[in-house]
Order: sequence, then structure tokens, then C-alpha cells
Amino acid sequence: TDLAANPLLAQTQDLLQTVPSGAAYLLDERGRVLLPRGGDRSLGQIRLPESTDGDVTTVVAPDGTRQVAYVAAVDGYSWRVATLVPQRAVDSLAIRIASRLFLVVLTVGAVLLVVLYIGSRRLTQPLRDMAVAAERIARGDLSKPVPAGAEDETGRLAASFEKMRLSLQTRLRELELLLTTSQRMGAELDLDRLLPAVLPGLRELVHADLGRVLLAPLPLEGPEAAAVVADGEDPGGWARLDLQILELSRQRGRFVLENAARARAILNLDGIASPPAGIVALPLAHEGSFVGVLWLGFIEPRSLTPDDLRLLSIIAAQLGISVANARLYLQAERERVQLAAVLQATPDAVLLVDRSGRLTVANPAAE
Repeated sequence: TDLAANPLLAQTQDLLQTVPSGAAYLLDERGRVLLPRGGDRSLGQIRLPESTDGDVTTVVAPDGTRQVAYVAAVDGYSWRVATLVPQRAVDSLAIRIASRLFLVVLTVGAVLLVVLYIGSRRLTQPLRDMAVAAERIARGDLSKPVPAGAEDETGRLAASFEKMRLSLQTRLRELELLLTTSQRMGAELDLDRLLPAVLPGLRELVHADLGRVLLAPLPLEGPEAAAVVADGEDPGGWARLDLQILELSRQRGRFVLENAARARAILNLDGIASPPAGIVALPLAHEGSFVGVLWLGFIEPRSLTPDDLRLLSIIAAQLGISVANARLYLQAERERVQLAAVLQATPDAVLLVDRSGRLTVANPAAE
């Protein structure tokens, strides 16, 4: 029977011819070839291993070549379809597939490496920046800020480093101001040079708009004799508050007014075009004697920290000592000049000797 000429099997014949390489057969229940691929009409038998339906097996062809065999049953019939493909064709196809898979895996691996590198850089770069900043801070360089990070743990760590840097910078600035002020006070007895040199640093420390030092008049002088040293531009008649603040500081000691309402409750602000929104006043005293007041004014409300107030109090105490020493020096100098004038004018001989009997002073009449 010529099954290849049967129109009912034409579609099957076409399917058998689509096998890319090797051979395809339609077999009966005994393994005889019913429909060969490529028009081969010789009937024969193909030796296949037992129970090969649905399995892939390897067989040896008569010419000694190895063939890969696959047998599948036809539903509803006792026939089977068998395909034989040379082992070298299968190996070649496997190599091509493996090569493509290798390229895919290599490409995916390279992409993953790039992604991991970029991700690790994004994670470790802020840490490296903070390490550099920490080394810079350890060397005492507080001028450069710590780079801000993202909104994560690394960013919060960077913010903590920046807060620490600013805190150290502020403390060093305060210590430098305190040291400079102490050196100037110890080396200078002229208040006309000392106070103008110290006041700008105090005003800058707390970002005050105006700083003033008011020295209390001596016991025999009137209130108008109070000496004043100012730094900063007066925003609008703040100098009128000098005597009020002087008396309040004499009575209350240190006081802080953090807003305009409290300032109006304590001070008479009538006639002041732009009243201060905040005031801090610190008494200048020495051995219980009130010698003046240091006060700082703010255009905008400002709340001073305890550290600011503590530093201002220390400097105000040193200023009080300096003012008292300067006044004692001036008093001694005036008395010395008066004594020299008396000795110069008296017609009698006057001699002054110390405890060791050495001559220390002699007026012209004694020469």
C-alpha cells in the first residue's frame, strides 16, 4: 500500500519532512516503516530499544554512527512516530544553545556586577566621606562641613558628625574669645582701649545687634558721669535704656528679656522708635562692689543657651575685675601726681625712706 499517496496522510508526510536533520518515520505496531521521510519507500525494520515510547535513547546505525532516537505513540492508533538524529547534530545544537546561554549568563553577570558596584559606591562613599571628615576634625580642622547623606542611617550619622563639628567649632571659638579677652584684660589697664577691643567679640558670640558697656559713676560723681562704650549700630534710641538697665542690674544682677513683651513689662520704652525684642544684661562687679553693666540687645527675639550665659558671665566677672583695677590704678596715679605737686611746692625739706632706711623721695627743698 502506498501510504505516501494517501491524501489523508499528506499532512503527516509534511510534518515528517519538517525534521531539520536526521530521519523521521511512521511505524506500525511491529516497528515496520509505514511512511519514511524524504520518499524512501523501502520497508524494513528499525531496531529500537524496548519501552522507548516518550523517552530519548541512543542507538547505533548500521554505518556505526550514533543516533539519538525519540519515539512517541499516536493517540487512538497503534502506530508510532520515530525520529533519528545524528549525535553530532545534537551535540552541535547543544553547543550553540550552551554558547548563547553562556553569553546571556555572562551579560547578566556583568550587569549585576555593575549594579553591585554602583550600589556599593552609593553605600560606602558617604562612609568614606565621613572618615575623611573625622580625620580632618581630629587634626583640628573644623572649617569644612561634613557632607550630608541620604535620609537613612548613613545620613543620620553624617548629621551627627556635622552637629559634633559645629559644637566643637563653637566651643573652640568661645575658648579662643575667653583666652583673648583674659590676655587683653591682664595686659591693659586703659579702659578706653580695653573695652572697645573686647566688646565686638562678645556681640559676635551671641549674634547681638548692639552691645554696650556702661560704667557706674564714682561715689562723688552724678549719673551723667557714667562712661559708655558701644559696639554696633543703634537701631533706634536704645541708648536711652542705659540708665534703666544700669539700675536694674545693680538691683537684680543678671537678667534676660527674651521677647519685647517682657522688655516692656520691666523697662520704659516710651520714645524708642524700634524697641529691642531681647536683652541680656550682666553686672560688672568686684569684691561685692558694683562697677557697671554689660548689656546686649537683639532686634529679633533670641533665646540664649546656658553655655552662652555662662561664658558671658565669666567674661563679665573678668571685666568687673579689670574695671576695678583700672580705677584703682587711676586713683593711685592721681594721688601720686597730687603728692608730687605738694612736695614740689612746699618750702620745707621732705624726705621719704622705706623700712630699710633707704631714701625713696626727696623734694627740691631737701636737695
